[in-house]
Parts: sequence; structure tokens; C-alpha cells
Amino acid sequence: MKKLIFPIVCCFISITVSAQLVKQEAETQKKQSELDWFNCSFDKDSVYGAEVNKAYEYLKANKKKAKKRPVVALIGTGMDVEHEDLKHAIWMNPKEKLNQKDDDKNGLVDDINGWNFIGGKDGQVMEALTREGEREFFRLKDKYADYIFDGKKYYKIVNGKRQEVPVPENMEEYNYYRYKVMPESRIGGTYGGLQLSYVIEEYVEKFDKDMKKRFPGKELTVEDFQSCYDPKAERDSLSEVAFVCYCLLFQYL
Repeated sequence: MKKLIFPIVCCFISITVSAQLVKQEAETQKKQSELDWFNCSFDKDSVYGAEVNKAYEYLKANKKKAKKRPVVALIGTGMDVEHEDLKHAIWMNPKEKLNQKDDDKNGLVDDINGWNFIGGKDGQVMEALTREGEREFFRLKDKYADYIFDGKKYYKIVNGKRQEVPVPENMEEYNYYRYKVMPESRIGGTYGGLQLSYVIEEYVEKFDKDMKKRFPGKELTVEDFQSCYDPKAERDSLSEVAFVCYCLLFQYL
């Protein structure tokens, strides 16, 4: 009986080990696929890659050679064109020469290997780039950057004072600027803050006079400010912003 059990146990162990090896192999292949995601294709691997593996298999199966050597554009970063593994495969512009002239008349001087749009003449690559919001701000700022909206009316700062102005002519473009461009533009936000500072100054002066009139000769407290707030009063977004700033100044200064 023992002689019969021993082979059965060995067979079971062998099957278990084989199954584990197959499982490990499958997991290894899966991990490799994950590491190679940029070469994968969505229809085969459910990964949005460059489909390099798919193209390789196609060329291999059909034994086809490219009639023309493909040119791959590198977008988003720089590269070392003198690297020993790359220098023999770097594209050369046949219409350009290193002579400080725009030989191919494309507006780029000495673009023999293409053009680095985010680099300088010294070969350095910029560490930070402006966002699309910044570019759109500079495109539209002369039209809309000076508008101030309080929820009902439009204003502009003229000689340091707020003056009511007509509604922007192109409201669709203005709303695009206000709701899309401004949230994405740090420069636009800074400029808008500068414009708002005039409004805050105007309201703070008004609040200061009102508070002194309401509480003459008294040292103001937080409770005094709270008693001035009327939740049922007509809403004025500019006034509310300025009032908050006034309260903060009172609290911390």
C-alpha cells in the first residue's frame, strides 16, 4: 500500500509544482506586458500604446520591408543626438546645412536634426513651460482683462476708480475667457487680483466710514462686525469680498 501511495504523492506534487510554474510564467508574461505598455495596442492588449508590437508582428508575418525609412518625431523632451546608441539613427535634414542660414526656408536656422521648440541655442531644455491658459490670456487680455462683474453690472477701473461700462459685445468669448481661461492662467489671476484691489480699496473706505458712523468713538470688536451683516440684504459679490478683506485686516492688524 505504501508503495502505491508514494507514486501518487509524487505525481500530485509534480502536478502542483507544474501548475505553479505555469501560473508564475503567466504572471511574468503579464508583468512584462505591463512594463511594455507603450508598445502595446488597445485592440489586443487593452492598453493605449504606440502599437509597436503589432507593427513588428505585421512586418514579420508579411516579410515586408519599408520602402522608405520611417522618421520618428520625439515630442515632449530633449535627447542626446551624440549618444553612441543613437547617433547613427538620428534623422538628417537633407535640405539644411550647418551654416547659420535657413537653407530650407522653413523659418528655422540649422535645423539639421529637427528643431527643439522648448530649448535654447546652448542646448539646454526649459524646465517649465507656460500653459495653454497663459497663452489664451495674452491673446484675450486686451479685450476682457479689465472687466469686473458684480453679478449684475460690468465695471472697469479708470484712473483708479470703478466705472460702469456696457456689457461685453461677444458674451460667448467673454464667458470662455472668464470661466475657462482665467482658472488656468496664473498670470491672469494675478492681473485680476490687481484689478480687484481697487474695488476692495473703494469698499473698505466705505465700510470704514459706515462703521465709524455706527459706532462713534468705540473700539470695534468682532461682534460689532457680526451685527452689521444682514443675510437678507441684496447680494453684492464685490461688496462681500471687500467686507471679508476688511474683517481680516481688522483681525490681524
